[in-house]
Amino acid sequence: MSGRPGGTEMELALLEEAMRSSDPVRRRGAIDRAPNHPAAERLLLAALGDPAGEVRRAAVRALARRGGVAASRAIATVSGHDPSPAVRAEAVTALAQLLRRHQPER
Repeated sequence: MSGRPGGTEMELALLEEAMRSSDPVRRRGAIDRAPNHPAAERLLLAALGDPAGEVRRAAVRALARRGGVAASRAIATVSGHDPSPAVRAEAVTALAQLLRRHQPER
């Protein structure tokens, strides 16, 4: 996340623009650099429906880093319903990470 005034808004605008690109590499890169901002979550959730599996995998990873109820539910859905085995596997891994993160310490 940027420390510049207006930086987050600029980063969000760049993310939105990149997500409209026809290039999946550009969309994936934008997801990897998404600002840690609540408005970015909407774009990451939408990216779970991207036609490119690599973009959906990046969205799963980004949502898992953020955590939260909406992200966890979306990742759980992807784990059972995405057409790509690689994306489903990424989602299962992400769910395991989320569960470990929220387990009480022993």
